[in-house]
Amino acid sequence: FPVTILVFAYIDGGKEAHAVMEFSVLAWLLLKPGGVLIWDDYRWEWKDETVGPKPLHAPALGIDNFLSTYAGFLEELHRGWQVAIRKLDTSNKA
Repeated sequence: FPVTILVFAYIDGGKEAHAVMEFSVLAWLLLKPGGVLIWDDYRWEWKDETVGPKPLHAPALGIDNFLSTYAGFLEELHRGWQVAIRKLDTSNKA
């Protein structure tokens, strides 16, 4: 992606794992090295007694998938109800 313009991105909204992953990748592509990305609602869970749990309706699944996919390119700063990471400068990595 030729243009990196963000120094900070905050993802809060979609609860479905696929949506969180999509938002994350889009934000990552625009995030400058050294920039910070924060997700909200990491521990949020779908609660509906009539339907039961819906594991694909959990932000943690999308966030965890992103963190695994981009391991080595980020530094985790915090993990609680929110997760915060810093994008590493990997331009000199072979």
